[in-house]
Amino acid sequence: MKNLMTISVIVLVYCTMATPSDIAFYVGQWNTDGWYDASQFDDVETIIAETGYLFKDIQQFDDSHLYGFGAWVDERTNDGEMDIIWLNGCTPSVLYPNPNLQPDGSRAEEWLDGGNMIINVGDWFAYCTYERGFRGVDNWDDGAANILDLPPWFIILEDNTRMTVTPTGKKYLPSLHNYVVSDRPVVLSAIEAPWEVAAIFASTDGTEDPTMGIWADPVVLHNTETGGYLAIINQGSYGNRIDDRGLTCAEFIGNWVSKIRGFGDQAQPFATRPNPKDGALYPDTRVTLSWRPGVLAASYDIYFGEHFDDVKDGVVRTFQGNQTATSFSVGFPGGPYPDGLILDTTYYWRIDDVEADGTTIHKGHVWSFTIVDAVTVEYQVSSTEDDGYAYNDEDQNLEFAYLRVGSSGFTQAPYYISGMVFRNVHIPQGAEIISAYLKIRSYDSHMTDRVYGKIEAEAVDDAMALGGSRHIGSLPRTVASVDWDLNEPWSAHTWYDSPDIAEVIQEVVDRDGWSTSNSLAILYGTRQPGGGNRYFSSYDFGNDGAPKLEVTYRL
Repeated sequence: MKNLMTISVIVLVYCTMATPSDIAFYVGQWNTDGWYDASQFDDVETIIAETGYLFKDIQQFDDSHLYGFGAWVDERTNDGEMDIIWLNGCTPSVLYPNPNLQPDGSRAEEWLDGGNMIINVGDWFAYCTYERGFRGVDNWDDGAANILDLPPWFIILEDNTRMTVTPTGKKYLPSLHNYVVSDRPVVLSAIEAPWEVAAIFASTDGTEDPTMGIWADPVVLHNTETGGYLAIINQGSYGNRIDDRGLTCAEFIGNWVSKIRGFGDQAQPFATRPNPKDGALYPDTRVTLSWRPGVLAASYDIYFGEHFDDVKDGVVRTFQGNQTATSFSVGFPGGPYPDGLILDTTYYWRIDDVEADGTTIHKGHVWSFTIVDAVTVEYQVSSTEDDGYAYNDEDQNLEFAYLRVGSSGFTQAPYYISGMVFRNVHIPQGAEIISAYLKIRSYDSHMTDRVYGKIEAEAVDDAMALGGSRHIGSLPRTVASVDWDLNEPWSAHTWYDSPDIAEVIQEVVDRDGWSTSNSLAILYGTRQPGGGNRYFSSYDFGNDGAPKLEVTYRL
């Protein structure tokens, strides 16, 4: 790492960083050993939706556009702005040629020397590349060490390391909650000048003092001479991934980077998080739109119509009025489209945030959804041997009146884990799953702390009854999973719906051996240590309280 910048230049960098800069996302092949999956695309979409207003130029580069990625980096390395590269845990050879073919002067090193930032999410920074689906020869720990000129052990292999979120983490990354788990934490004592620890969002003992803490992740390193930053955000695999990597990265950029390190105090002025999601297939002719407001909004101008350009341009007939509520219904009697929306039609909508002065308007993005003809089916566990829970690798209960999820002093992740088999699922092979929800009924009001839950399905063509050699904890699981944390009030004998698990069901019905009337097993387990647990009713409590699976699909 070359010491290129004097103190006077650092002042210039901090001044220029107040202007918008650029960001590029590497969305090539991730490490397939559990460090990431196709959710990287959703995460990038979240980051752009939440923080895109901060950047002049936003690019995504996959493995077929590495030459363009290199050119993008070269053009911005020394442009006087703090630009950002986001990595999915793999460092492509265009940034650092593997295996350690350019230990000095790589694009990654020059990028940091130019006062820029790298955000790494997933596998060990600069350890490996999976370009075009093939793992290259690894850089090992020398990759990160060469790029930063730090000891090779400044990142270590230490699986399942529980981190306590620090006050700084709770302030700037609120989605982290109380605990996270890292498999490749940063060793704080290994950070040497000119590098410093700029922020500790979670550490092994919850300390923010780098001289007292042992390991940390998420954590930010800063080169005091060049102005470069390396942000490590959850180097964890499989069940050790944080709840929502996209949201946490967006919080990091929008809260910490923008306010602490230089984009200025720029509040998010735009509406975000549309519901239905942008591009969604919606199985009803009536819909209530909702959104998350920008922080400056006092009211909202609403545009809705059947033509993209009309909504984008704010044509009069698309304007639905101004209101203070963050939801708006269409397709209902007495409102727009009172007879309902039309099947197989795409609708477009836009929310403009209006500030309190009534004249300052922040024009929103145009979102869309399509009305589709769909079928909704619901199934319920129907026998004793079709649900149960496991609390270690050997023992499981199939005849109790309740199932369990979460942690206690007697278990470790993935336990407690509950399995539920749904029989005769009439969904054709290859059907398009629009939405799916696991529904559970609380057994009692017992609650201790937050449950860090995850929903998967058994990765088989036709699920069998539980018991015997079929231990819930050892069943093969789908690649797709959806986190479902329980942190809301837990009232006895009350139904609770999971987040949408369409991608989990889709993976099963896409299997070559799946056919209509096969059975499907849902697994609701614990993805990380810590937190509490909940009880929910099983078939043996009374079949009216057994878990349910609701799926909406179309052919």
